[in-house]
Amino acid sequence: MKLNNLQVLRAIAAYMVLLVHIEDIEAKRGIGHILGPWTDIGDWGVDLFFVLSGFVMVLVSHNTLGGLKDAGKFLWSRATRIYPLWWLCLSALVPIWLFRPELVYGGTQQEISLLKDYLLIPKTESPLLQTGWTLIHEMYFYIFFAVLLMMPLGERRRLPLLILWGTVAVGLGLILNPSRGEEPILRIVTHPMVFEFLAGAVAAFLWRSTKGALGVPALAAGVAALIIGMTLYVNGALGADTGGFMTHDRARVILFLPSAALLTYGAASIELR
Repeated sequence: MKLNNLQVLRAIAAYMVLLVHIEDIEAKRGIGHILGPWTDIGDWGVDLFFVLSGFVMVLVSHNTLGGLKDAGKFLWSRATRIYPLWWLCLSALVPIWLFRPELVYGGTQQEISLLKDYLLIPKTESPLLQTGWTLIHEMYFYIFFAVLLMMPLGERRRLPLLILWGTVAVGLGLILNPSRGEEPILRIVTHPMVFEFLAGAVAAFLWRSTKGALGVPALAAGVAALIIGMTLYVNGALGADTGGFMTHDRARVILFLPSAALLTYGAASIELR
């Protein structure tokens, strides 16, 4: 089933992310400074993308009992959506990096491994094409979901395992607290944004079970949560820092996950009805 409203949300997410990168480019390359800190609200686009990914994964795996064949089919379909375009964009950047590394966002960092970047394997620093960090998170969740699909459990029994996995993974992150530059694989596995994939998956299960009955209230609540979350995020209301418990990543998940999940459920529901 293809839901057009989800495509609309993807477009909104893409423009939000674009807003952040335009401000970043202006700060580095521009003559003046027109855009301000308010553009940080564009970060919400990434969180929305992750919630949508969790929703779509449940959507495309509906009616699959599970097993090696279903898992392989799922992983192949996801990988072929990501890797070809990623390889094309990264390859276009490599010649620029070879001759003018200072023009590439990640061109002057200490650890540059093209093999890891092409395969989207976590490393201590960002990929050469910096936006690929989101795809690394995507591939991690795809792989875990494919492992889950290997077990012939059926759709309803997957949800408890997803919740258990998310709770354990993020719980380990709270205990071990891996830093941004250390233990890159552990940091991805225990990253708080795992909850956003999980929230999207839960939203899809609820969407099926309720048949979209709560779509309008969910949209209203989602808009309210979005306004509150963005306001608090821009003003740094949670006091996020890189040294304390409330890191930037944890703060953005707390502020952005509710609105992204509610709007995804609501948008899919009103189209269904």
